[in-house]
Parts: sequence; C-alpha cells; structure tokens
Amino acid sequence: MRKPVFWGTILLLVSIITVACASADYLTIAQLREETPSRWEQTFETQWRTVQLDAEIRLPDVENVPLLAVKAGIPEPPAAVDTSRWTSSRVINSIRLCLNAGDVEYPKTVEGRRVGGPTAKGNWYGDFAPENRYVPMDDITFGEITAMARTEIERAGFDPDEFQPELPERLWAHHVYAAGTREDILPGYIFMDFHQKLMGIPILSHILETVTSRNGEGYSNEIYLHSDSSLCYDGYTAGLTSLCIGYLKPVETLATDVPLRPFSDVIAALEPEITGGRLRKIYEIELGYVLYNEPNAYHARHETEEETEKLYRDVTYYAKPMWKINCLYVNSPRAKLAETASYTDDERNSLDYLQLLVDAQTGELVGESSAKDRAEFKGFLSWEDVKQN
Repeated sequence: MRKPVFWGTILLLVSIITVACASADYLTIAQLREETPSRWEQTFETQWRTVQLDAEIRLPDVENVPLLAVKAGIPEPPAAVDTSRWTSSRVINSIRLCLNAGDVEYPKTVEGRRVGGPTAKGNWYGDFAPENRYVPMDDITFGEITAMARTEIERAGFDPDEFQPELPERLWAHHVYAAGTREDILPGYIFMDFHQKLMGIPILSHILETVTSRNGEGYSNEIYLHSDSSLCYDGYTAGLTSLCIGYLKPVETLATDVPLRPFSDVIAALEPEITGGRLRKIYEIELGYVLYNEPNAYHARHETEEETEKLYRDVTYYAKPMWKINCLYVNSPRAKLAETASYTDDERNSLDYLQLLVDAQTGELVGESSAKDRAEFKGFLSWEDVKQN
C-alpha cells in the first residue's frame, strides 16, 4: 500500500525540479540586486585595441517590477501651483512653470562693460556628486539645486520621490560673458533633464530613441511622449527660473511582477560588441522602463497642433523593463573615436556617445531597425510562462 505513495512522491519531486529548472535562469528584482555587482570591471584584448571597462551598474530599490500600461497624466495645471511665483501652462503630458515675467531684469552693463549674450560651455552626463558645482560665478552645489527642485515639485502637488533630479540625463551650463570676451561678467545658469519614476522605477526613454537609425534616416515621423522633466537654475537670481514636470500615469497593471534575466545575460549581449571593436567604453548600465507603443498602431504626426495633442493624450504606452547602456560606440572597429566638443571637458560630448538597450526579460541587445512595427509592444514574459516552459 505504501508503493503508490512512494511513486507519487517521486513524481511530485520530478515536477517540482522541472519547474525549478525552467525558472532557474530567471530572477526576481531582489535576487537580481543580490547577485549583481555595483560595477562591471573587466579588460578585453581585441584585435585593434585594449578595452578597459569600469562601468557603474544601477538597479532600482524596489520589491517588484510590474508591467504597466501608461498614458499622459496631466489634464490641467494643478491647483497647488504658487501663482504668485510661477506662471503655469500645460504642454501635452507636462506642467511647465516659469518665473513670472517682470521678476528678473538683467543689467545691460556691469562696471561700464557691456554684457554679452549667454554662451553654452559645459555639458555633463554623469558623476553628479552632491558637492559638485556647475553654475558659473555661483558657489551653489548640485545637491542644493536638486533639493530646490524637490521642494518645487512638491509645492506643485507632486510626490518628489516619483522623480530623480539627483541622476539627470544631462546637465549643461551657460556663461554670461563680457561682450567680445570669454570672461564671466555675471553668474550663469544651467539646464538639466531628469526622469520620472513609475513604482520606483525610472522611465529611461522611448524605444524609438534606440531603434531609429543614426545614419541617414533622421527622426521617425511617429509621435511619442518624452517623459523627461527639466529645470533651469539661474545664478543671477539664485533660484529656479523654470521647471517642467513631465508626468505619465499608470492606467493598467498587466502583471504585478515579471521575471528578469541575470546580469550575466547583459554581459553576454555586450561582449560581441566589445570584442568586435565597436563598443569602446561604458559609463553606466541602468535598469529601468522603456516605453513601447500600442500593438498594431502607427501614430503619425498630424498637421494641426490640436490633433497631435489629442492623439498624445489618447495613446497608450507600455512600460517594459530594459537595461540602458550609456557608452561610446562606433560602427567600424578601425574608426577613431570622434573628438569631444570644444566647449566642454566631458568626453561624452561627441557623436559617438550612445545609449544601447538590452531587454531585461530576454537578454537580447536591441538594435536599429527599419521594421514598421519596431516600436510596438509585443507582449511580455510572465512567471506563469516561465513555469510552463
């Protein structure tokens, strides 16, 4: 009588082992965070050169990675905006705040010297330590500026923890020189772009920003939302003079959590690009969301602004987990890297600075494409799918 029980136990164990093997190559975000190093440090000897990698790896501090459908999230300027300080307007999925006209008057001369026009000189894409200073003739730190941004975001009626001004996509400075010189005569100002977060996970980009060819095609005529927010800090006024809050809202949760491939898959996807001589340097590798368009839908730009804005508001996007790789990349292994722009000391200011993407669920490198459906959401892998396979 005990034999059937024994064989039943064996079959149950076999079933458990089969499911475990099927899902062994997939991880939760907690498991991924535990096994992933903070940096990828490795040396590659290629046919053309030595490539020394030392890349920062960023993962969101969350318990789950949901699969979300999102839409533009600001129907009108929030009532919480301080109208005594800001003039507000809505731009598609953004609230734009500008310092009220008349509050700032710049002098035409300083000590008898004519003030020239502002000049862009300085672009930064990384290493944003709180103690860094970027504003010409102003001792304010980067950390103090981001604290101002968080305060104004909260005053405008948003949760500042849903944004990450501390990790901007880009920051660039402008100098105000004496006319005809390169000598600062007034404090300058900076602009910067930063990401919104959904469920604690940053929205890194739209897929069209990666799949659209850099060589000859130009930008796609298909419309898509830019989710980044931005600000301007002016050293002359010692405060923020503009703040644009881009906002997307979840409208459906397709899965509360999805399986992710291990970081070793990201390495495996990038190694052929390194050994093939194309990928020359990696700065950061970050896990976040990339937006895809609705399936079976192509949204071309309309002739009128009203039609285009309505389409922006009505379109659904799908937030899919992806790895973004900030790097220097060239198409030919023998090509020299493009020179850094003369107005900055950040080497990313060149035509070879690029963001590559690796699908966090498949481990596949996402490349340029001319396919009509290249920006369409094609589904996702669930934990049930993993167990069945």
